[in-house]
Amino acid sequence: PHSLNEAIGRDGNAEIIEIRPQPGNNPEELVSRIRELVSRLPRIGISGHCQPLGGHIHFGGVVEAPGDLIEALDEFLGILFARCNGEARGPYGELGSVRLQPHGFEYRSLPSAVFANPRLARIVLKLAQGIVCLGVNKGFRYQAPPTEKEYTRFITPAEFNFMLKFVERYRNGDIDTA
Repeated sequence: PHSLNEAIGRDGNAEIIEIRPQPGNNPEELVSRIRELVSRLPRIGISGHCQPLGGHIHFGGVVEAPGDLIEALDEFLGILFARCNGEARGPYGELGSVRLQPHGFEYRSLPSAVFANPRLARIVLKLAQGIVCLGVNKGFRYQAPPTEKEYTRFITPAEFNFMLKFVERYRNGDIDTA
């Protein structure tokens, strides 16, 4: 049976669970909720090589997902983390993958690896929140591909470096999920 209304459940693939934290107002709150849910589970895999495991991010209160906003999410996050996609992700890992939801929209281009480490999850969520808030409220211009200076509009230089090092370590099979 499907368990779409539960914090931990399945929605169509009996071999994959979904973690569905309550919405948060900021990345720290959301990461805390994710960690609490993950603590209820036995050790879980995040590689996406056997199943199409994604790191979808839901945005509420945005009635449409304009193309330039999705393009910015792809430029800052999707392209960088595409290197962490498992072979099984198929079309879920494609850039620009979005699904409209009653509450807003779901950005589906990211792999589950973005939630492999709490610090990385906070960084990714800070970036995503900053991009969407700035893009929806004011719109913004950036250089493509984004430079470190562009990233540090939303995250610190140390967070930027951590994110880049994580992607490199992940691709080399050396990740820390603590």
